[in-house]
Amino acid sequence: MKGIRNGWMAACVCWGVCGLVSAQKFTLEGRVPGMRDGVNVALLCNHKTLVETRVKDGAFRLRGSVARPEVGTLVTNNLDLVQQHGWPKDSICWTYTDVFVDNVPMTVQAGSYADMRVDFACTPSFRITGGEVQEDFNTYNLMLYRRSGGDARKAQAMREEVAREFIQGHPHSAVSLLFANAWLERAYSLTREEVDALAGSITSVPADTARYAEFLRLADRARKAAAGSGVVDLALTDTLGKPCNLCGVIPAGKLVLVDFWASWCGMCLGAMPDIKRLYERYAPDFAVVGVSCDEKEEAWRGAMARKPMPWPEYRLTPQGYKDFFSKYGVGNGVPYYMLVAPDGRVLRTPGGVEDIRKVLENHFKRDSK
Repeated sequence: MKGIRNGWMAACVCWGVCGLVSAQKFTLEGRVPGMRDGVNVALLCNHKTLVETRVKDGAFRLRGSVARPEVGTLVTNNLDLVQQHGWPKDSICWTYTDVFVDNVPMTVQAGSYADMRVDFACTPSFRITGGEVQEDFNTYNLMLYRRSGGDARKAQAMREEVAREFIQGHPHSAVSLLFANAWLERAYSLTREEVDALAGSITSVPADTARYAEFLRLADRARKAAAGSGVVDLALTDTLGKPCNLCGVIPAGKLVLVDFWASWCGMCLGAMPDIKRLYERYAPDFAVVGVSCDEKEEAWRGAMARKPMPWPEYRLTPQGYKDFFSKYGVGNGVPYYMLVAPDGRVLRTPGGVEDIRKVLENHFKRDSK
């Protein structure tokens, strides 16, 4: 599976807030040595600025509210100061820190401004305190820091491993739910056994009942779309405009790659020549089915004319488009690849061409023995 941060912890991202905004407020404040007056400080959520301020008299204070505990990003920068004073560009400083915001007093604690690292949300010399959920978040991030020895690349590779260990030790944490829901949203990325194990590892979360209800719903959906399950059907139209469905166009008895793409997706179009080479190498035992997510037919046909491929192409109907995103849990959208075994069951959802290549090599190597 893809790394945790790539799947759900990118800077400026937070998970959806629902319900009415609570009358309670949070405060997020700090007095960090080396952070000059005039430094911009903001809390981002849903790609938007939730609240912002500037450092004054060596301190800052943000105040707002959230409907439930949510992940946001604390961002600081000295861009205005650099411009005002004519400092060199290499003096520009940005920091990004993931924070689990709750309606409680929260405090940034750091030995110096330089301790506010971009790559770790908590270290022995830097943390944000306040509330049960943030404390759990600190526990996870400190585990990650210590396990990786403070090496950001190592940490990236072991995020999921550490997250799974955290869940086992914190079955009632909203942080555990955050990880679990991110995994469950990836249809076909987990086996039925993995879904059941994950569903059984979190039994209740008093601090975030809304996200727990979402967890139960996602687990139920994931059981129906786990690796090894049949293909969840989608309504399509073919190039002649005739209605059809995904299950009906996937050829039986072959290993099949379903390539979900769109005319506006550069990564999708860029990968097609590599997929074509794999198609030509392993045919006739390997087949490809193209499924466009384009809402406009002319955009779909224009892309096919500019980049013709030797496999059959289809386009999602409006209902198929809706079902693709709601039932497949595609997250960031296309490109989205699905490998279907000769018996019609989903083998896995590879992350890219290199992943597809490895699966094909192993599959046909095994069959040749």
